Amino acid sequence: MMKVLVFSKDRAMQVQATLQSFLAHCADTENIRINVLYTCSNEQHSRQYLQLAQEWQSHPQVRFIEQNRFRRDVFNILNPYSSTSFQNSIYAFLAHVHPRIVRVCRCLVSPPRTPSLIMFLVDDAIFTHEFRLSEIIECLAMRRDALGFSLRLGENTTYSYMSDREQQLPVFEPVDSNVQKYMWTKADQDFGYPLEVSSSIYRLVDVIPILLEIKFDNPNLLEGGMNKRRNRFASTRPFLLCYNRSVAFCNPVNLVQTVSLQNRAGTKRHYSPTELANLFDAGNRINFEAYHHTTPVSCHQEMELVFKKRDNTS
Repeated sequence: MMKVLVFSKDRAMQVQATLQSFLAHCADTENIRINVLYTCSNEQHSRQYLQLAQEWQSHPQVRFIEQNRFRRDVFNILNPYSSTSFQNSIYAFLAHVHPRIVRVCRCLVSPPRTPSLIMFLVDDAIFTHEFRLSEIIECLAMRRDALGFSLRLGENTTYSYMSDREQQLPVFEPVDSNVQKYMWTKADQDFGYPLEVSSSIYRLVDVIPILLEIKFDNPNLLEGGMNKRRNRFASTRPFLLCYNRSVAFCNPVNLVQTVSLQNRAGTKRHYSPTELANLFDAGNRINFEAYHHTTPVSCHQEMELVFKKRDNTS
């Protein structure tokens, strides 16, 4: 029912905390596959991802995939079709041609007839509160007017870190005792940014057609391309679901990408990717338990990293 795609670059230390906090706070992970799509800028980072892959071998739902050709890698992971189906052949063709051809041949882009969902994650995400995937799946199945389910938004996220200002909470409508929905089409700042890759869940039938039309070779361009097409869903899926209180946040203590340098991030030298890689080699790991039941005021919030010495289990 659900695939998880984690984007990671030069952050073995941080993605370890993402995986550990996700599995610690998600109550039902038995039937999902977590794909960590990673890339490295040097041998040290490459060696550390290989070490992580080995450490996580005892968790069959987690696999590490080294990036080859980013766009193709993403489509291979998202592929909802069986390998022997005719639809898979069409999908493979469209996933490997230029997006301009896809736009010309739009009639060939038939949405996959599957209830499958995709959860996008990034490697500085940390989960803080308990949640159930079965609840999210049920909510999206019952609320066809909802574009997705955000794990990073809630009544507590009153500040936009990227814009560095307070943001207005939308008008929430209760879905059940723990989940609510709001109109992203009329929302402020982070609440009005419905398609993102840090910690949200979407239907593959919505995501795949727009991704086929986008030229991207990194997560920033993927997210930007999706969000530029958000108005396609303004009339059919004008709502976004979230918990009353967010269950995840991104801790942007450093910057590893060079595509969107205007994106705000921490600048402390001891949290640079190189310094964290050196700490990783020295046997240190982020203590994800230190953030248990932390309630941030923003979906991006700089918090001091808490370390502990590595144990023998993931």
